[in-house]
Amino acid sequence: MVEEMVSKTKREIARATRQLLKEKPINKITIKEITDRCELTRNAFYYHFDDIYDVINFIFENEVDNLFEEFMDEKDFEGGFNKGITLLYENRDMMVHIYKTHQHDIVNNYLGKIMHKMIFKMINAIDKEGRYSLTTRKVTAMFYRSAFVGVVEQWLTHEPVLTPEPVAALCDDIFIGTVIPALKASERALKNIDNKIL
Repeated sequence: MVEEMVSKTKREIARATRQLLKEKPINKITIKEITDRCELTRNAFYYHFDDIYDVINFIFENEVDNLFEEFMDEKDFEGGFNKGITLLYENRDMMVHIYKTHQHDIVNNYLGKIMHKMIFKMINAIDKEGRYSLTTRKVTAMFYRSAFVGVVEQWLTHEPVLTPEPVAALCDDIFIGTVIPALKASERALKNIDNKIL
């Protein structure tokens, strides 16, 4: 029962913070505004969170994570990517307000984690025969993760913003058109590194 109440209170604080992030940058939001929105005391806020950035981490680690699990089930890269960036697009005001502060790493780190999972899953599906080593697949996934997180950041933070569909189609074309050569190049590069070390 106590655990359920703690969880409910945390979700209420997160909801109020999300609402405020749609209205203004994170560095302009006060604890008082959050507690007023969810009709809690400052003590209740600090019982559950250290500061506003702790709430942002909670939002990404708990609430957004559940939503992103849905698009991980997609069988094709474009479909999964499109679902993921549609979620970001629907919360663009909040995302832009986070990006405009020194806390944009929270978003990029989280996106990187999600992108890596999705891209690694797609690479494994493409390399069903296991031609490429695990290290090669991980390195290649890291490369695409960094590229696509950069694309998403630019897409979200610059006007005019395209709808998610053309961005997903572009990234899909790039991924599908280059992933096999990228795997081959990663494999060669890793062998050269191993030869230099040995």
